[in-house]
Amino acid sequence: MRQAHHRLTVATRGRGLTEIRQPVVAWVESTGLAAGLVTRATSGASA
Repeated sequence: MRQAHHRLTVATRGRGLTEIRQPVVAWVESTGLAAGLVTRATSGASA
C-alpha cells in the first residue's frame, strides 16, 4: 500500500466557503495514485 501526504495552504477572504477542489485535484494527480481517500484537516476556526 502506498501513501502520500501534503500540506495545502489556502488563503481565504474571511467568512464563507472557499473552493479548494482545484488545488487538491492537482496534487492528487501529481502523486500518480489511482485510488484512495483524501482527508481534510483544518486548524483554527472552521465549519
